[in-house]
Amino acid sequence: MEDIVLQECRSAKIGEVAQVVALVPVSPVADMEDLGQIVDCVSHFTVAVLSAASVAIPTSFGHPRHLPVPWWNDECRCAVSSRNRALCQLKAQPSEDRLITSMRARAFARRVIRSSKQVSLRKYVST
Repeated sequence: MEDIVLQECRSAKIGEVAQVVALVPVSPVADMEDLGQIVDCVSHFTVAVLSAASVAIPTSFGHPRHLPVPWWNDECRCAVSSRNRALCQLKAQPSEDRLITSMRARAFARRVIRSSKQVSLRKYVST
């Protein structure tokens, strides 16, 4: 049965998962009258699923994709979020009111980011 499963697997990741799952011992269902045996079967199944997932699911790196900027703060995040929300509303249902709201949100976000950059630079220079 293991050979059939491995032959059907075309992807290398799926083949690795099948190999990991094949290593886990399986006990028959008819012998599971005792609670301890059920717990053992569940723990074996959990180990099989977790080891297969660790093989198949890629993990991220411990470092960010870009360096965070020192001037970014919650006020910038809220302004950009409201700008994006206004733009999405404009794209979904275009109207003059939504266009004006989107333009105001865009201008407010630019203003907030610019002032945050200025404050951050002044704070850096003063130290």
